[in-house]
Amino acid sequence: MYNVPKSTLCDRVTGRVKFDTLSGPSRYLNDKEEEELVKFICQCAKTGYAKTKKEILAIVEEILRSKGNPTHVSNGWWESFRSRHPVLTLRTVEKLSYAGSVASDPRIIDHYFDLLEKTLRDNELLDSPAQIFNCDESGLPLEHTPSSVVGIKGQKHPRTLTSGNKKQMTVLACVNAAGYAIPPLVIFARKSLNPLLTINEVPGTMYGLSDTGWMNSEIFLNWFTHHFLVHAPASRPLLLLLDGHSTHYNPDFVRVAAHEKVIIFCLPPNTTHLMQPLDKGVFGPLKSHWNEECQKFMSKNPGKVVTQYDFMGIFSKVWYKAMIIPNILSSFRTTGIYPLNRSAIHVEDQATPLDPEVESLAEKTGLAFIPFYTPNRLHKSKSLTNDDNQPDQEDGPPDPDNSLSDPSSLNDFTEEEHTRYMRRLEEGYDIKSDLRYNLWLKMRCEEVRVQADIPDNLLLGETLKSQSVVNKFLPKLPELRSETLYKKKSAKVLTSVENQKSIDERERMKQEKLEEKEKKKEERQLKQMRRQEEIQKKKEEREKQIKEKAEQKKVIEKKESSAKKKKQGTHE
Repeated sequence: MYNVPKSTLCDRVTGRVKFDTLSGPSRYLNDKEEEELVKFICQCAKTGYAKTKKEILAIVEEILRSKGNPTHVSNGWWESFRSRHPVLTLRTVEKLSYAGSVASDPRIIDHYFDLLEKTLRDNELLDSPAQIFNCDESGLPLEHTPSSVVGIKGQKHPRTLTSGNKKQMTVLACVNAAGYAIPPLVIFARKSLNPLLTINEVPGTMYGLSDTGWMNSEIFLNWFTHHFLVHAPASRPLLLLLDGHSTHYNPDFVRVAAHEKVIIFCLPPNTTHLMQPLDKGVFGPLKSHWNEECQKFMSKNPGKVVTQYDFMGIFSKVWYKAMIIPNILSSFRTTGIYPLNRSAIHVEDQATPLDPEVESLAEKTGLAFIPFYTPNRLHKSKSLTNDDNQPDQEDGPPDPDNSLSDPSSLNDFTEEEHTRYMRRLEEGYDIKSDLRYNLWLKMRCEEVRVQADIPDNLLLGETLKSQSVVNKFLPKLPELRSETLYKKKSAKVLTSVENQKSIDERERMKQEKLEEKEKKKEERQLKQMRRQEEIQKKKEEREKQIKEKAEQKKVIEKKESSAKKKKQGTHE
């Protein structure tokens, strides 16, 4: 009926072929081994040390090499492995600094939302999106990043022209949770503002000038006083969320904001990639449209490059495309600010294991079977049939201990050998030409396997350490040991009474230091003046002495001359 060969049925009935046995070549890794590998990959991805496909294939080759089967793992195995484990996929990653990873601690996020909710409730702003603002700066380079273009198939180096100008323009944007955008602030690296720079500007744009073209405390205070307060609604209080840039910690700015009933809410440091509305939903489209418009400008004006004089004409088009109501509303919604939603920001607890209830093979055996480092991959040109236990002349001279008789158990090794091999095992390096060490390592693996009653096919690799490499070497977030420390890293309300007292205290201490510094400077100047006076006095004394000696010499010479003349007159 099913046309199954008689030989196949005989093999199954006699037990020659076990149940659930698949046809074709044997798999590189069994189910449990692949499960452990998947856990390892997921844990690396969670901790910010995600592995590439090439690194995973290298790890599998290392496992196979340790099992006595040095094989080149092809891309076909990877596709099959990924189809068996849909949880894995290839993704384009985002850059995240280590400080940003540390600042993403769930306790810092919780404290931030606690303070934000308290601030909104105490000031009755939970249902007032028009009074919740966010401001932030961003840089737009005059040399744009070209997007994908249609080229010639087979062309090795497709190119597109850019301005080649490495300067960038700083733009400060400010939006509220109701979708309203205040006209931008544009900062030029100039001493004076040429009216030609403002051609085709966004109506109401404010301009700033600095030596570097970056934001500074003076420009920010001027923007807040003469631009933000002018365009903001008359309703009070207002909530202004911003990052902890040094230009925002201007005491004069905080005092003016407190007087105008504007609550300055400082986001936790190194968390703007999660909590800054403008970073989450506006600046991305803004920079994307900027690159597109610069590309159009270069195409429509052959032989011309983007300069500061072309900036406002291009930027105005970009501003109208990016600063749209849906983008602004989405930015506040995805950061959980309005409507207030704590679950909008999801941070993985990197210190928590993937599945604490499932004991890994490394925990059962005490052996590290998956290396955290990335070993070198095999190449097809290399011989895959050579035994790893054969000496390799390139690995170094043979160990003198190899001349000893082959031991039959671990007890046949000397205490000095045990110590030396254990140190080599813990440091994680190997010398293939050392046959005695390889024999000791094999016996140790066998002894641990027998004691733990673990099948041979579950030992995936050499024992790099006496504990799990995954648990020991995967990076974890540093512990914030005290309540004060994690609150210090969390959000702040700069216009609060406590913070203003702290600012006044810092200003007082700063003033005292300046006065003390000025006093020391005056003392040094006075001391230097006295020293110069002493030097001048000594100089005058020396000059006086020299003058007196010269006069005495002249008197003596005069006397001698007169005496000589008298003598000559007497002789005549």
